[in-house]
Amino acid sequence: MDNESEVYFTLPEHVQRKIDKAFYDATCPTNGKRKSERQRGAHSLTKKRKVTPVDSGGGFILDDQDDGSPYTGGDGGFIIDDASVPGSSSGGGNIVDEDYDDKNQEDDRQVEKPKYISLSTISGALELLGLPSDDAQVMGVFRRAAADWDEVDDTGGVNPHGEEGLVSLKDWRAVCGVLLEGADVAEESEERGEALDFEDLEDTNPSDEYAGDSGDDSDEYIEVEELSRRRVRRTRGTVNSRTRRGDSDLSSLSDDNSPTTKPLTLKQRETCLHTFALFLDSSRSPNLEDLPKQKLRINDLQRVAGLLKEKLKAEEMVEMLESFSTSPDKSMSLEDFERMMVRAKLV
Repeated sequence: MDNESEVYFTLPEHVQRKIDKAFYDATCPTNGKRKSERQRGAHSLTKKRKVTPVDSGGGFILDDQDDGSPYTGGDGGFIIDDASVPGSSSGGGNIVDEDYDDKNQEDDRQVEKPKYISLSTISGALELLGLPSDDAQVMGVFRRAAADWDEVDDTGGVNPHGEEGLVSLKDWRAVCGVLLEGADVAEESEERGEALDFEDLEDTNPSDEYAGDSGDDSDEYIEVEELSRRRVRRTRGTVNSRTRRGDSDLSSLSDDNSPTTKPLTLKQRETCLHTFALFLDSSRSPNLEDLPKQKLRINDLQRVAGLLKEKLKAEEMVEMLESFSTSPDKSMSLEDFERMMVRAKLV
Protein backbone atom coordinates (compact mmCIF):
# COMPACT_ATOMS: atom_id res chain seq x y z
CA MET A 1 0.00 0.00 0.00
CA ASP A 2 2.88 2.38 -0.68
CA ASN A 3 0.89 4.49 -3.13
CA GLU A 4 -2.00 4.87 -0.70
CA SER A 5 0.44 5.78 2.07
CA GLU A 6 1.59 8.71 -0.03
CA VAL A 7 -2.02 9.91 -0.17
CA TYR A 8 -2.07 10.15 3.63
CA PHE A 9 0.87 12.57 3.71
CA THR A 10 -0.79 14.82 1.11
CA LEU A 11 -3.79 15.38 3.40
CA PRO A 12 -4.03 18.46 5.65
CA GLU A 13 -2.37 18.08 9.02
CA HIS A 14 -5.66 18.20 10.93
CA VAL A 15 -6.96 15.27 8.87
CA GLN A 16 -3.77 13.29 9.55
CA ARG A 17 -4.13 13.94 13.27
CA LYS A 18 -7.78 12.87 13.09
CA ILE A 19 -6.82 9.54 11.46
CA ASP A 20 -4.10 8.84 14.04
CA LYS A 21 -6.31 9.85 16.97
CA ALA A 22 -9.03 7.40 15.92
CA PHE A 23 -6.38 4.65 15.71
CA TYR A 24 -5.00 5.33 19.20
CA ASP A 25 -8.39 5.95 20.83
CA ALA A 26 -9.73 2.65 19.49
CA THR A 27 -6.67 0.63 20.53
CA CYS A 28 -6.14 2.38 23.89
CA PRO A 29 -9.56 3.38 25.28
CA THR A 30 -7.95 3.99 28.70
CA ASN A 31 -6.18 7.14 27.47
CA GLY A 32 -9.26 9.28 28.05
CA LYS A 33 -9.81 7.71 31.51
CA ARG A 34 -6.21 8.43 32.57
CA LYS A 35 -6.57 12.05 31.55
CA SER A 36 -9.82 12.52 33.48
CA GLU A 37 -8.30 10.84 36.54
CA ARG A 38 -5.40 13.30 36.46
CA GLN A 39 -7.82 16.19 36.24
CA ARG A 40 -9.87 14.87 39.18
CA GLY A 41 -6.67 14.35 41.17
CA ALA A 42 -5.50 17.89 40.51
CA HIS A 43 -8.93 19.26 41.46
CA SER A 44 -8.94 17.25 44.70
CA LEU A 45 -5.44 18.44 45.58
CA THR A 46 -6.44 22.04 44.92
CA LYS A 47 -9.43 21.76 47.26
CA LYS A 48 -7.21 20.41 50.03
CA ARG A 49 -4.72 23.26 49.67
CA LYS A 50 -7.22 26.14 49.96
CA VAL A 51 -6.86 28.40 53.01
CA THR A 52 -9.81 28.42 55.42
CA PRO A 53 -11.21 31.57 57.03
CA VAL A 54 -9.63 30.48 60.34
CA ASP A 55 -6.14 30.58 58.85
CA SER A 56 -6.23 34.22 57.76
CA GLY A 57 -8.36 37.30 57.98
CA GLY A 58 -8.30 39.05 54.62
CA GLY A 59 -10.55 41.95 53.59
CA PHE A 60 -10.27 45.70 54.19
CA ILE A 61 -12.07 46.58 57.48
CA LEU A 62 -12.38 44.18 60.42
CA ASP A 63 -15.52 44.62 62.55
CA ASP A 64 -15.31 44.62 66.35
CA GLN A 65 -16.79 41.74 68.27
CA ASP A 66 -20.11 41.94 70.08
CA ASP A 67 -18.51 42.84 73.45
CA GLY A 68 -16.66 45.80 71.89
CA SER A 69 -13.23 44.20 71.92
CA PRO A 70 -11.13 44.38 68.76
CA TYR A 71 -11.32 41.54 66.28
CA THR A 72 -8.46 39.06 66.79
CA GLY A 73 -9.54 36.28 64.47
CA GLY A 74 -6.66 36.76 62.00
CA ASP A 75 -3.92 39.01 60.76
CA GLY A 76 -5.95 40.63 57.92
CA GLY A 77 -4.47 42.12 54.78
CA PHE A 78 -3.74 40.42 51.51
CA ILE A 79 -0.40 38.64 52.12
CA ILE A 80 -0.37 35.77 54.60
CA ASP A 81 2.89 35.02 56.38
CA ASP A 82 3.51 31.41 57.30
CA ALA A 83 5.03 32.35 60.66
CA SER A 84 2.08 34.53 61.69
CA VAL A 85 -0.48 31.73 61.49
CA PRO A 86 0.45 28.76 63.68
CA GLY A 87 -0.28 25.46 62.02
CA SER A 88 -1.29 27.16 58.81
CA SER A 89 -0.74 25.23 55.62
CA SER A 90 -0.46 28.56 53.70
CA GLY A 91 -0.38 28.52 49.94
CA GLY A 92 -3.90 27.70 48.83
CA GLY A 93 -5.36 28.80 45.53
CA ASN A 94 -5.15 26.82 42.31
CA ILE A 95 -1.44 25.96 42.22
CA VAL A 96 -0.75 22.24 42.02
CA ASP A 97 2.53 20.75 43.19
CA GLU A 98 5.11 20.46 40.43
CA ASP A 99 5.98 16.96 41.58
CA TYR A 100 2.40 15.90 40.83
CA ASP A 101 2.52 17.13 37.22
CA ASP A 102 6.03 15.77 36.65
CA LYS A 103 4.91 12.33 37.80
CA ASN A 104 1.96 12.25 35.37
CA GLN A 105 4.08 13.53 32.48
CA GLU A 106 6.60 10.79 33.19
CA ASP A 107 3.79 8.20 33.19
CA ASP A 108 2.64 9.45 29.76
CA ARG A 109 6.13 9.09 28.35
CA GLN A 110 6.39 5.54 29.64
CA VAL A 111 3.20 4.47 27.79
CA GLU A 112 4.23 3.20 24.35
CA LYS A 113 1.80 3.96 21.56
CA PRO A 114 0.44 0.87 19.80
CA LYS A 115 1.57 0.04 16.28
CA TYR A 116 -1.24 -2.35 15.37
CA ILE A 117 -5.03 -2.50 15.60
CA SER A 118 -7.13 -5.66 15.66
CA LEU A 119 -9.80 -6.34 13.04
CA SER A 120 -12.53 -6.38 15.68
CA THR A 121 -11.58 -2.85 16.74
CA ILE A 122 -11.48 -1.34 13.24
CA SER A 123 -15.26 -0.89 13.04
CA GLY A 124 -15.25 1.34 16.11
CA ALA A 125 -12.27 3.29 14.80
CA LEU A 126 -14.04 3.92 11.48
CA GLU A 127 -17.06 5.25 13.37
CA LEU A 128 -14.80 7.73 15.16
CA LEU A 129 -13.85 9.07 11.72
CA GLY A 130 -17.47 9.24 10.61
CA LEU A 131 -16.91 6.46 8.06
CA PRO A 132 -19.20 3.45 7.47
CA SER A 133 -18.18 0.61 9.74
CA ASP A 134 -20.04 -2.17 7.90
CA ASP A 135 -18.72 -1.67 4.37
CA ALA A 136 -17.74 -5.13 3.11
CA GLN A 137 -15.22 -3.84 0.58
CA VAL A 138 -13.40 -1.61 3.07
CA MET A 139 -13.24 -4.40 5.63
CA GLY A 140 -11.97 -6.71 2.90
CA VAL A 141 -9.04 -4.35 2.31
CA PHE A 142 -8.22 -4.41 6.02
CA ARG A 143 -8.44 -8.21 6.13
CA ARG A 144 -6.00 -8.50 3.24
CA ALA A 145 -3.67 -6.09 5.01
CA ALA A 146 -3.95 -8.11 8.23
CA ALA A 147 -2.93 -11.27 6.39
CA ASP A 148 0.52 -9.75 5.89
CA TRP A 149 1.02 -9.41 9.66
CA ASP A 150 0.41 -12.94 10.92
CA GLU A 151 3.69 -12.92 12.81
CA VAL A 152 4.31 -9.89 15.02
CA ASP A 153 7.54 -9.51 17.00
CA ASP A 154 7.91 -8.03 20.46
CA THR A 155 8.69 -4.57 19.10
CA GLY A 156 5.16 -4.31 17.71
CA GLY A 157 3.46 -5.88 20.69
CA VAL A 158 1.95 -9.28 21.31
CA ASN A 159 -1.32 -10.16 19.61
CA PRO A 160 -3.87 -10.33 22.45
CA HIS A 161 -6.66 -11.53 20.17
CA GLY A 162 -5.42 -15.03 19.45
CA GLU A 163 -5.86 -15.94 15.81
CA GLU A 164 -7.41 -12.58 14.93
CA GLY A 165 -5.42 -10.51 12.45
CA LEU A 166 -3.72 -7.21 13.11
CA VAL A 167 -3.52 -4.15 10.86
CA SER A 168 -0.48 -1.89 11.08
CA LEU A 169 -0.68 1.87 11.58
CA LYS A 170 0.82 2.33 8.11
CA ASP A 171 -1.96 0.33 6.43
CA TRP A 172 -4.59 2.09 8.55
CA ARG A 173 -3.30 5.46 7.36
CA ALA A 174 -3.24 4.28 3.76
CA VAL A 175 -6.86 3.11 3.64
CA CYS A 176 -8.30 6.00 5.67
CA GLY A 177 -6.26 8.46 3.63
CA VAL A 178 -8.00 7.33 0.45
CA LEU A 179 -11.42 7.35 2.12
CA LEU A 180 -11.04 10.83 3.61
CA GLU A 181 -9.17 12.44 0.73
CA GLY A 182 -12.26 13.33 -1.28
CA ALA A 183 -14.49 13.85 1.77
CA ASP A 184 -12.28 16.63 3.16
CA VAL A 185 -12.20 18.47 -0.17
CA ALA A 186 -15.96 18.09 -0.63
CA GLU A 187 -16.64 19.46 2.85
CA GLU A 188 -14.48 22.54 2.23
CA SER A 189 -16.10 23.09 -1.18
CA GLU A 190 -19.61 22.88 0.30
CA GLU A 191 -18.71 25.38 3.03
CA ARG A 192 -17.33 27.79 0.44
CA GLY A 193 -20.44 27.29 -1.72
CA GLU A 194 -22.82 28.03 1.16
CA ALA A 195 -20.82 31.15 2.09
CA LEU A 196 -21.04 32.44 -1.48
CA ASP A 197 -24.78 31.72 -1.62
CA PHE A 198 -25.38 33.69 1.57
CA GLU A 199 -23.46 36.65 0.13
CA ASP A 200 -25.62 36.49 -2.99
CA LEU A 201 -28.73 36.50 -0.80
CA GLU A 202 -27.56 39.65 1.01
CA ASP A 203 -26.79 41.42 -2.27
CA THR A 204 -30.25 40.67 -3.70
CA ASN A 205 -32.49 43.72 -4.00
CA PRO A 206 -36.05 42.85 -2.80
CA SER A 207 -37.56 45.19 -5.39
CA ASP A 208 -35.93 43.18 -8.17
CA GLU A 209 -38.21 40.22 -7.39
CA TYR A 210 -41.14 42.16 -8.84
CA ALA A 211 -39.31 43.75 -11.75
CA GLY A 212 -40.05 41.95 -15.02
CA ASP A 213 -37.20 40.87 -17.31
CA SER A 214 -37.50 40.04 -20.97
CA GLY A 215 -35.37 38.20 -23.48
CA ASP A 216 -32.86 35.47 -22.76
CA ASP A 217 -32.47 36.42 -19.06
CA SER A 218 -36.08 35.56 -18.11
CA ASP A 219 -35.36 31.92 -17.30
CA GLU A 220 -32.36 32.87 -15.20
CA TYR A 221 -34.45 35.42 -13.28
CA ILE A 222 -37.13 32.85 -12.45
CA GLU A 223 -34.52 30.39 -11.21
CA VAL A 224 -32.78 32.94 -8.97
CA GLU A 225 -36.11 34.15 -7.55
CA GLU A 226 -37.24 30.63 -6.69
CA LEU A 227 -33.92 29.71 -5.10
CA SER A 228 -33.90 32.91 -3.04
CA ARG A 229 -37.34 32.15 -1.64
CA ARG A 230 -36.26 28.64 -0.70
CA ARG A 231 -33.24 29.98 1.16
CA VAL A 232 -35.40 32.38 3.17
CA ARG A 233 -37.95 29.71 4.09
CA ARG A 234 -35.50 26.94 4.85
CA THR A 235 -31.74 26.94 5.36
CA ARG A 236 -29.40 29.35 3.71
CA GLY A 237 -27.78 28.32 0.50
CA THR A 238 -28.04 24.53 0.60
CA VAL A 239 -30.14 24.06 -2.53
CA ASN A 240 -28.33 26.72 -4.51
CA SER A 241 -24.90 25.41 -3.54
CA ARG A 242 -25.77 22.02 -5.01
CA THR A 243 -27.11 23.72 -8.15
CA ARG A 244 -23.91 25.71 -8.50
CA ARG A 245 -21.85 22.56 -8.11
CA GLY A 246 -23.92 20.89 -10.80
CA ASP A 247 -23.40 23.85 -13.14
CA SER A 248 -19.70 23.75 -12.39
CA ASP A 249 -19.61 20.05 -13.28
CA LEU A 250 -21.32 20.77 -16.59
CA SER A 251 -18.83 23.47 -17.48
CA SER A 252 -15.99 21.20 -16.43
CA LEU A 253 -17.28 18.53 -18.78
CA SER A 254 -17.10 20.92 -21.71
CA ASP A 255 -13.57 21.87 -20.70
CA ASP A 256 -12.58 18.20 -20.63
CA ASN A 257 -13.08 17.99 -24.38
CA SER A 258 -10.32 20.52 -24.97
CA PRO A 259 -7.14 19.08 -26.53
CA THR A 260 -4.99 20.73 -23.84
CA THR A 261 -5.97 18.14 -21.19
CA LYS A 262 -2.80 16.63 -19.74
CA PRO A 263 -2.52 12.84 -19.50
CA LEU A 264 -2.67 11.34 -16.03
CA THR A 265 0.47 10.12 -14.35
CA LEU A 266 0.82 6.55 -13.13
CA LYS A 267 0.26 7.64 -9.54
CA GLN A 268 -2.89 9.57 -10.47
CA ARG A 269 -4.30 6.60 -12.38
CA GLU A 270 -3.69 4.27 -9.43
CA THR A 271 -5.39 6.71 -7.06
CA CYS A 272 -8.39 6.99 -9.38
CA LEU A 273 -8.57 3.21 -9.74
CA HIS A 274 -8.64 2.57 -5.99
CA THR A 275 -11.18 5.35 -5.40
CA PHE A 276 -13.34 4.02 -8.25
CA ALA A 277 -13.30 0.60 -6.58
CA LEU A 278 -14.70 2.07 -3.36
CA PHE A 279 -17.88 3.12 -5.20
CA LEU A 280 -18.49 -0.35 -6.61
CA ASP A 281 -20.00 -3.28 -4.77
CA SER A 282 -17.39 -5.87 -3.80
CA SER A 283 -19.25 -8.55 -5.76
CA ARG A 284 -18.76 -6.58 -8.99
CA SER A 285 -15.02 -5.97 -8.59
CA PRO A 286 -13.35 -9.18 -7.42
CA ASN A 287 -9.89 -8.08 -8.57
CA LEU A 288 -8.06 -5.08 -9.99
CA GLU A 289 -7.92 -6.53 -13.51
CA ASP A 290 -11.71 -6.39 -13.86
CA LEU A 291 -12.12 -2.88 -12.44
CA PRO A 292 -11.50 -0.98 -15.72
CA LYS A 293 -14.40 -2.92 -17.28
CA GLN A 294 -16.89 -1.87 -14.60
CA LYS A 295 -19.18 1.16 -14.79
CA LEU A 296 -20.55 3.40 -12.07
CA ARG A 297 -24.36 3.60 -12.03
CA ILE A 298 -26.98 5.36 -9.97
CA ASN A 299 -27.50 2.36 -7.67
CA ASP A 300 -23.80 2.55 -6.74
CA LEU A 301 -24.19 6.21 -5.82
CA GLN A 302 -27.29 5.42 -3.77
CA ARG A 303 -25.44 2.69 -1.87
CA VAL A 304 -22.47 4.94 -1.07
CA ALA A 305 -24.75 7.83 -0.09
CA GLY A 306 -26.57 5.53 2.30
CA LEU A 307 -23.32 4.37 3.88
CA LEU A 308 -22.16 7.97 4.31
CA LYS A 309 -25.63 9.04 5.52
CA GLU A 310 -25.84 11.67 2.78
CA LYS A 311 -29.25 12.80 1.58
CA LEU A 312 -29.02 13.02 -2.21
CA LYS A 313 -31.99 13.11 -4.54
CA ALA A 314 -32.17 10.83 -7.56
CA GLU A 315 -32.18 13.89 -9.86
CA GLU A 316 -28.89 15.07 -8.37
CA MET A 317 -27.28 11.66 -8.87
CA VAL A 318 -28.48 11.47 -12.47
CA GLU A 319 -27.19 14.98 -13.11
CA MET A 320 -23.75 14.07 -11.78
CA LEU A 321 -23.56 10.97 -13.96
CA GLU A 322 -24.76 12.83 -17.04
CA SER A 323 -22.20 15.58 -16.49
CA PHE A 324 -19.26 13.23 -16.93
CA SER A 325 -20.65 10.14 -18.65
CA THR A 326 -19.76 9.43 -22.27
CA SER A 327 -21.94 6.31 -22.46
CA PRO A 328 -25.46 6.24 -23.95
CA ASP A 329 -26.84 4.68 -20.75
CA LYS A 330 -25.40 7.57 -18.67
CA SER A 331 -23.17 5.24 -16.67
CA MET A 332 -19.67 6.39 -15.71
CA SER A 333 -16.68 4.39 -16.87
CA LEU A 334 -13.25 4.46 -15.25
CA GLU A 335 -12.10 6.97 -17.87
CA ASP A 336 -15.06 9.22 -17.07
CA PHE A 337 -14.33 8.85 -13.37
CA GLU A 338 -10.70 9.85 -13.91
CA ARG A 339 -11.82 12.99 -15.72
CA MET A 340 -14.16 13.85 -12.84
CA MET A 341 -11.35 13.35 -10.30
CA VAL A 342 -9.08 15.69 -12.27
CA ARG A 343 -11.73 18.40 -12.63
CA ALA A 344 -12.54 18.14 -8.92
CA LYS A 345 -8.80 18.46 -8.19
CA LEU A 346 -8.79 15.24 -6.18
CA VAL A 347 -5.69 13.94 -7.97
